[in-house]
Amino acid sequence: MPSLENLNASNLVIWDAHVHIGRFRDFYFDPRQVALDLIQLGVQRWIVSSTTLCEGVNSFEESLRELDIMESVAPGCAIPFLWVVPGMISQLEHYIDPRFQGLKVHGRAHRWPPNGIALQYIAKVADERNMPIKLHTGGQLRCDAGIYYKLCHSNPNTNFILAHGRPVDQALMVLKKCPNVFVDTAFMPINDVAFLVCNEMSDRIFFGSDYPLDQLFYPGESLKTRYQNFFKELQTVVPKNVFKNNLSRSLFE
Repeated sequence: MPSLENLNASNLVIWDAHVHIGRFRDFYFDPRQVALDLIQLGVQRWIVSSTTLCEGVNSFEESLRELDIMESVAPGCAIPFLWVVPGMISQLEHYIDPRFQGLKVHGRAHRWPPNGIALQYIAKVADERNMPIKLHTGGQLRCDAGIYYKLCHSNPNTNFILAHGRPVDQALMVLKKCPNVFVDTAFMPINDVAFLVCNEMSDRIFFGSDYPLDQLFYPGESLKTRYQNFFKELQTVVPKNVFKNNLSRSLFE
């Protein structure tokens, strides 16, 4: 099996649209180790958010320190997204440190009304700052992909990433109706990716891994090997030019 380094030698620029660092349940995803792993895998840039913020606004300063550590290991590689938690809403702009280039909302981890005042306010702030918003999808009706249609449609100047694209039929509906919407492949079954490709959505798919959250679900497997195998599998269904020219860099270059 070719390594990602070999794929890079073929002029393939690899961006990962879904990476995490920080504390999550009983795990700690060390920002230094995550950066070193991604570099070894051959990834040039990655969108990252800190799971430490799941614990609330009191963890904000710690999440900034984690980003500083990652930046010291891999300067210019990380594209930080602020994980927005409900306690930030009253002073959201206070928390948007200049290093953040996007916002993340997790409707399963936190109870965000899908088209409520809070999310519309987040979208307004994102629009003013030209920042994309990543929305977790799946796992609860309140955060299934289709339920975000109104939010995405009513904010056409803001780019949205439907992380995981779940359920895929709902994700496809939103993609068809909203040209400002994308999906990432984190934990997305290969058949779902192929379904989107068959429905002419290749250029709206971003490679995302959720690395290293795999550790929770595949504790006995090598995360790097899983990463390489998933990337190779994606190449069997996604046109090569998508990986070569599109990916998540289209939001930032």
